[in-house]
Amino acid sequence: MVSHQDIMDKLIHSGASFRANGIFECVKYHVISFDIVEQLKKLKDDQVMVIGWTVSQCAIAALDVLKVEKYSGEDPHVLSLIDGFKSLGDRSAELKSIVYQ
Repeated sequence: MVSHQDIMDKLIHSGASFRANGIFECVKYHVISFDIVEQLKKLKDDQVMVIGWTVSQCAIAALDVLKVEKYSGEDPHVLSLIDGFKSLGDRSAELKSIVYQ
């Protein structure tokens, strides 16, 4: 299991692949905190490409799946990520949400 600090370290990392990995871990392990949500919101402006998507698209999809901000757009990449993140969450259903105050 990853810690809150592990995820934050990735979300603020200078390497885009680290930031994307931090986003995926937020969704997979349902890790939510004020500072993580704030960092995800900042990453909505990150246009660096990683594995076929921008960090921005990953952050937008994560915020939707984590029920922080509903995505109502039509970007096929974001919609695909939302579907993928939801199935990732389904496979991780046995994990309890980690909510940091």
